[in-house]
Amino acid sequence: MNSTELEFEFHDRYSAMIWNPQLLNDSTVKALKAEFFFNIIFSVFRDKNHSNKKVSESATELLSKLNKDILQIHDDFDVKLREINFCISENPFTVTFNNTEAINVVLKTENNSGVCPDNAIFLKTFLLFDQLVSALGKARSISLITNKDYFTQRKSAQSTIRNLMEMFNIEVKRFHASKKVKINNN
Repeated sequence: MNSTELEFEFHDRYSAMIWNPQLLNDSTVKALKAEFFFNIIFSVFRDKNHSNKKVSESATELLSKLNKDILQIHDDFDVKLREINFCISENPFTVTFNNTEAINVVLKTENNSGVCPDNAIFLKTFLLFDQLVSALGKARSISLITNKDYFTQRKSAQSTIRNLMEMFNIEVKRFHASKKVKINNN
C-alpha cells in the first residue's frame, strides 16, 4: 500500500491534545487518541471487500452505523459553530491573539493504515470540533459567554467526540474478534 500524507492544523491546543498528546510533547495522557481511532476505522474499511462474505457484510454494517453517528455529530457541531460565529460577527468587539499559533499536523498513513471515505468524514468532523472549541474561546474572550459556559460547552463537545470513539473502539475490537471466528468457520 502506498504511503499518504495528510496535512492539517489545529487552532486549539485542547483539540490537538485529544488528537495526539505527543503533538504537545505530552505523553501522560492515556485516553484513546483520535489519531488512533482514525487508523482503526481504516482497518474496518479494508474488510468491506473481504473474501469472506460474512466479514464483508459485518464491516459494511459497522461502518454504516459509524458514519450515521459521525454525520449526526458533524451536523450538531456545524449548527453550534454557525450560532457562535454569528454571535461573534454581530459583536462590536474583536480580539486578536498574536501569540496563538496553529498546530500543524502531518499524518503519514502507511502499512495497515490509509485514507478512506469513512475515516475522512471522521477527520472532517474532528476538525469541525477544533473550530468549535476555538470559536468558543473567541466568544469567551469577548464576553459573549462566561468561563463556566465555555468550559461546559467545550466539555460537552469533547464528551460527544470521545464517547463516539470509545463506543466504536469497542465495536471494532468485537468486529475483529468475530472476524477471526468467521474466517476459521469457513
